[in-house]
Amino acid sequence: MLVDAPLPQPGSPTRADLARNQMIEVPARANEPAAYRTERLPTVPDWPDAPCGYLLTDSAYAHPAHLAGMRGWTVREAGDGPPGIWPSSSRTWSAETG
Repeated sequence: MLVDAPLPQPGSPTRADLARNQMIEVPARANEPAAYRTERLPTVPDWPDAPCGYLLTDSAYAHPAHLAGMRGWTVREAGDGPPGIWPSSSRTWSAETG
């Protein structure tokens, strides 16, 4: 399960590469180490062939959520609302629904 995050990609990209390739802007966090965005991530061939899901709570991550749906993942969208309250109308994306 991923929540508002870039999807893994083959090779050993940096966090900055993932954000750029998936068209997202990830704000810097307080006390973020200097090399956090530029260090190479561990090499992965691709995401495992296992059930996966994506929860979208921030529209800034809509593109990675769409990519997850294209991979056949179940994608749920939780809209903005008071903390701790889920909207009554979640949207599910999948490869079939686009």
